This record gives sequence, structure tokens and C-alpha cells, in this order.
Amino acid sequence: MGVVSKKHAHGAEAPDFNSGKAAVGTGPHRFVEWVKGDRVVFEANPDYWRGKPPTTKAVFKPIKSSPSRVAALLARDVDFIDYVPTTDIKKLSQTPGIHLAQAPSCRVIFLFLDQSLEAIAQMLTKIGLKIAVQAMPKSVYFSRMAKLEFSFGMVADCSSTGDATWPLKGYFHTRDTGLGLGLNDMSRYGNGRLDAIIVEALSTIDNAKREKLYHEAMGIAMRDVSHIPLHYQVNAWAMREGVSYKARADEKTLAFFLVK
Repeated sequence: MGVVSKKHAHGAEAPDFNSGKAAVGTGPHRFVEWVKGDRVVFEANPDYWRGKPPTTKAVFKPIKSSPSRVAALLARDVDFIDYVPTTDIKKLSQTPGIHLAQAPSCRVIFLFLDQSLEAIAQMLTKIGLKIAVQAMPKSVYFSRMAKLEFSFGMVADCSSTGDATWPLKGYFHTRDTGLGLGLNDMSRYGNGRLDAIIVEALSTIDNAKREKLYHEAMGIAMRDVSHIPLHYQVNAWAMREGVSYKARADEKTLAFFLVK
């Protein structure tokens, strides 16, 4: 969430922020230009407190289509792409003049089971089930999932801060709209003991004690098989020769860490 002082933003309207007239910040790069749907341009801030960034100019171009993103890199129309499709990783890694940066993500891919359907919860590991995969746009999928329309599905999430608060209160606490807890629990799972531990952890500022509570809470959730973890996502960036980037677990693409 961006925060702009009232004094600075008073009287400014959307065009002022879009043009950079009302832009303010102390980051490694300064805003230069934004062309909607085409590019955002930044230049190095020589007064940045961590020192002048290695990249003097950065141009971000939105390319939503994965094949188009890969094609742009192969044609050298761009120097660097993120969110490399898994289907293209092998091809890109074998392409002369192209190399990849990869790292395990903090994002866990997992399955959820509707715990109210005991036949599924109890028998899934004991019998062979014939499953038909139904694919749909993510906007449709997440909308329907939020309405608890699915008994069995796949989701993924990441706590970019490294703290376990987000997944525990979002996925493992009994759904409670009043408290704002368990809002991502699509499995209808609930355990009173686990709920109490999560609430206690949320109000505990002692790091060591909170970590102990997190371990206890996660142990309960895993023993109850509230969700089925599959694997950690692997983040991948691809770039041309002469460009380097250190892969990040939080999936972010930051110009400060791009070296050209």
C-alpha cells in the first residue's frame, strides 16, 4: 500500500500522478514516464541511500501473454523477462545467449478438501478416484471458490514477509467473517484448539514464543490433513547474455537488483 502525505497530494488529481508531476519517493529509481499499456520508465536516483543502483535506466513493458513474452526475449526486443512459463524453461536454458535465474518461492501449492464431505476426506487416500480436471479462467475460479462451490481444488499462496501469520489465520482458522479470520478456508475446516493458538499468536509480540505457537498450530493442521501440500513453486527469470538478476523467493522483479 502506497502512502502519500496529505500536504504533498493536496489538490493533485490522477493525471498529475500519471505524468509524474505529483510523484514523490526516495527509492533507487526516479519516475520518468508512464505510457498506459506500453511502458513505465525509471532512471537511477544518484542520491539513493544505498548508493546509486547498477542499472541507470529501467523500462518495464507489460506483456500479458507468456508466449509473446518469451518471443520478445528470443528476438532480443527485451533484455529480461519474469514469470517464465515452465513449459519454456528447458528450451530457454538451452538457447545460446540466454540464461535463467531460478529460486524456490515462498509460495506453496496445495490442495483443499471440503471437510464437510466425510466420504471424500476419509476415503481419498484409500480408494482410486477417477478425477476429471476442469480448467477455467482464474477470475472465474477464484470467484466460485470464494463462494465455496468446490469440494476439491488447488490453490497457492505465499507469505512474502516470512511470517506464518497470513496462511494460518487465512487458511487454517475456522471461517469467521466477524473477526476476519479463516476467509481463505475453502475446506470448511475447523479446530477449536487450533483457533485458540492462532488467536494467541496474533497477539504475541515475543518472537520466540510466537514461533513456538506457529509450530504447534501447523502441526495440528497437518495432522488433521486440513490441506494437502504439494510443492513449493519455483520462480524463474530469463535474460540475455550480459544481464544478471538474483532470483528471489518473494517473486518480485526489482530494478535495483538487475545488473546490465
